[in-house]
Formats: sequence, structure tokens, C-alpha cells
Amino acid sequence: QLEEIRKTIISEALVVGATLTKVFLSPNDLGKCQNIIIDEASMGLVPAVYFAASQSQQRCIVSGDFRQLKPIAQTKNKTIFENIGRDIFEISGFEDTFVNRQDCDYADVLRDQYRMDHKICNLISEIGYEGQLMTAVDRQKASVPEVDLFNDSVTIIDTSPLYPFCDRDPSNSTSNVVHALAARNVFRTFHNQANDFTIGYCAPFRAQTKLVNKIIESENLSPRPAAGTVHTFQGDEKTIMVFDTVDSLGERPMLHIPLAQEAAAKSEIITVGVSRAAEKVIFIANLRYLDEKIPAQGYLRKILFKAQETGTIVDVRDVIDLAPLRDEIDELKFDYQDLNMTD
Repeated sequence: QLEEIRKTIISEALVVGATLTKVFLSPNDLGKCQNIIIDEASMGLVPAVYFAASQSQQRCIVSGDFRQLKPIAQTKNKTIFENIGRDIFEISGFEDTFVNRQDCDYADVLRDQYRMDHKICNLISEIGYEGQLMTAVDRQKASVPEVDLFNDSVTIIDTSPLYPFCDRDPSNSTSNVVHALAARNVFRTFHNQANDFTIGYCAPFRAQTKLVNKIIESENLSPRPAAGTVHTFQGDEKTIMVFDTVDSLGERPMLHIPLAQEAAAKSEIITVGVSRAAEKVIFIANLRYLDEKIPAQGYLRKILFKAQETGTIVDVRDVIDLAPLRDEIDELKFDYQDLNMTD
């Protein structure tokens, strides 16, 4: 009986929402529709996008951002990846049309954005969107606390004075304790502020996000920060976003590949991480190390240069505050004689 009710509701509904996977795997549940709108299409596997489009009786509208994350194709086969690891914008040729500023009779571009503060938008507009992404003149600024060190909408916490080292977990994912402590103190700085706002933390490495999440669990923070890899925040936004580059001194001989790309088309992780911020983006970066490792025309180099040019650089020592940190470490010390160990 419940199944019949469900089918009746779907058949009589004017608008039905479903994931691409649902449409692809269970077409009989939804049936044909007059119009199909496929949103966040950059992440859709092309076969699923094609099939969803075939379910429309009149028209199909595809929307999305080809500078966002591409489809996740879980394969090591190069041929398969080259065919289904690309998004619909690349395969249709629209990405090239956009980059070359050519006219297109089947697509158009929404140039005004309302999410990001104009300084954050400017970090990625020229190098990621050919200068065509603009901040709307009627954008409403959200309520955000103004605190010492982080009054600017674009801030870099430079960790190079402390020479932070990276570590790797058994799955070869990278973590950085100094960067994690800097992030924790950023969260503490915004703790219990009167404004209604949200904080996010993203990094390219799962090991680092696990470390930061453990720190968050041990703290009684309000608002509670959301921490995860960049993929976690696809389609999301936060009032304040902390983007941790993580990579620093250590055993890895070269920079993490997504951070070392020159082309915008291969730097989606950086673009997504930055563009999740509405009012403030805070980078945590070992600038000295990155300056040595990022290619001369690297996408991340250009963003960090723009951030240094238009934003504020903060010494990590002002964020971590070594004296209180030393007190925390002293609290964890104990006298080995208390263990009553004998030879």
C-alpha cells in the first residue's frame, strides 16, 4: 500500500527531485518528464548525464561550473578514465568555447556571483574564469565577527617561521601538526562570537582532516567547525573558510600533484576550496616551502600572490602563541618515577 502511495505521489507531482544515480539506476520509478534540469553537472558521470537527458520529452537544461570538481571515476584503466572521467562541459566543447571567448548558441554564462566577498572572488576570477566572474553590485554582506588578526576578508597564515614538518599515515596521506594547531587556534579565535555564522576547514589530505576533526571533538567550540577534504564541500558554503595547503618540509620530495598544476582545468581542488568562502578565506601555508616547490606559472602560486597583494599575511607564531602552547605541553608531562619501574 505504501508503495502505491509513493508511485501516486511521484506520478502526480509537478516537480520531482532525484540524484543522477537514482535516475540512471531506477528509471521506472520516475518515468519520463517534460523537462529535465541537471544541476552540478560537472560532477556527473557522462553516461548518467546522457541517460537523464534522454528522459526529457521536451527539453533538458544542464547547469554547473566546469571549474568545480569533476566526476569520480574509480578506475586505473586510462582509456576508461579518459572517457568517463571528463565532465559534460569538456566533452561538449563548451569549456573551450568559454576559455576562447567564443559565441555559443546553445549555452550562456552567469557572470554575477553573490556568494563571495569581492576580494575572494578576485582571487580566482582572472586565472580561473578568464576574468568573467564578477561580484554582483547588489550582493548582501553576511554578518561576520571582526576579530584581531582576521579582520581582512583574505588572510594567509604563514607557517614558514616554525619550519613545520609533515608526516604520512599508513595509507600515504599527509598530515601537518603545526598547521592543525594553527587551525585550532583560528577556531578558538572565533569561538562564542555573537554573530550567526559558520566555519569550514578543508585540506587536500584525508589524514589532515582526520587530525583536525579529532581536535574539534576535543574542543567545545561554538559554532562547531565543519572539517573535511575539499570534496566534502562541493556545493556547500561557509561564512569563514580555512583552506590548509598542508604540504611542507618532510619526506615527500615534491608538491602534492593537485597543488602543483598550472592549468585552471586541473586545479579544481584549489578553486573549490577558495570559492566555498562567503566573507573570509584564511589560507594556512608554508610560503617559503611553496615558493620553492610550486611551478613558476602554478595556479596556486598565482592565488597566493594575489592573496598577499590584496590581503593580510599573519605570522603563525602570532596565531599559535608559543607560551600557552608550552603550558599545554607541560600539563601532559609526568615524572617517570611515578611509574615505579624497577630494573
